[in-house]
Amino acid sequence: VIAPESAAEILWRDSTRAREAANVLKLGAFELERLGIADEVASEPLSSDSLASTVAYHLHSLTSNRGPGADLVAARLERWRASAE
Repeated sequence: VIAPESAAEILWRDSTRAREAANVLKLGAFELERLGIADEVASEPLSSDSLASTVAYHLHSLTSNRGPGADLVAARLERWRASAE
């Protein structure tokens, strides 16, 4: 794991190219969603209240023992275990 600024410094010896490094590293929100790392990309701009309710919704979904969140957690664990073998 490396910050885009550090990656840019290593790749091009220029930390000001951090945005370009982030694109190469595929650290954008939509790329992370496509890869299954992020569950949802929130629409902008978000107020602090709507951000809090979005985060609370997803945390509740992931920590409950039933529903789509439980299935998501189980699928992630299975995927991570398979990649570790």
